[in-house]
Amino acid sequence: MKKMLCMLLAVCAVLTLASCRRSEAKAESASISASMPTAAATETPVPTAAATAAPSAAASTPAPTAAPTPAPTATPAPKSVPAVTKDPYGEELSAGGSCTFVARADNATNMVWHFVSPDGRTDEEYSSVYGYFPNLSMSGGTENTLQLSNVPYDLNGWRVYCRFGNESGSVNTASATITVNAVTPAPAQEYVPVYAASDYAGTYYSGRATMDIMGGPTSYIVDITWGGSAYEYSEWSFTGTVDSQGVLYYNNCQKATFTVDEDGNETYVIDYNNGSGCIYSDYTSGMCWDDYEEGVADGMSFNR
Repeated sequence: MKKMLCMLLAVCAVLTLASCRRSEAKAESASISASMPTAAATETPVPTAAATAAPSAAASTPAPTAAPTPAPTATPAPKSVPAVTKDPYGEELSAGGSCTFVARADNATNMVWHFVSPDGRTDEEYSSVYGYFPNLSMSGGTENTLQLSNVPYDLNGWRVYCRFGNESGSVNTASATITVNAVTPAPAQEYVPVYAASDYAGTYYSGRATMDIMGGPTSYIVDITWGGSAYEYSEWSFTGTVDSQGVLYYNNCQKATFTVDEDGNETYVIDYNNGSGCIYSDYTSGMCWDDYEEGVADGMSFNR
């Protein structure tokens, strides 16, 4: 019994000692913790809220930049119709002559010249005018300068104008009048006879041709002989009266061709009757002959 009591006391003493040891260990641990730096001072600082806060959606994912909307292309303003800056002027010329017309306009992309008849009923582009005046020469029908040459008298009184155009429309210049003067023919050359009509009679020569004028004082018989060779010649025979200008016209000429054979025998044939022509005194010392029938003589000169 006594032995058991002793054993209980020993157990209690051990337990009490163990309890004391635990208390001392706790106190020592507390003392050590008090003397050591805080965890915040020795450990890696905990990021502040600002550093650790989740980034905002705007900061983390940038909003896509909107593509710029291209400015609409401006529609160009409609081009204005051409504006005439120069009208053509009227021209005066003689038939067969030349003339020039000039016209200009701003903003024009095309142009064409027109012709207008004197009564205004006909208005044609330049290219159609040849049907009215086939001998007219022209250049510049679609250019600023229109040139006409060999202008006929029938173009007198016609007018020209130029039409300028672009995509917005067209405009006409003022018209210019073409004045064509008729050409007055030179006066017919008056024959000035070297001889008076009463002195025409006589024999005249021109190479192998001979002219015999017989009669007078104003009416004459004329024989012209022209040898082609020793065996052949032609003869023109006619009569006529000299007019106030010294010309003897005839229309009753007979032409014959004579042939001579080796024996001297002569034969002839009549080539024509009623041929026409004239003879007249020249400006020197003889006579001239024009043959209208065959043209064998055109001012052929004969001298005494």
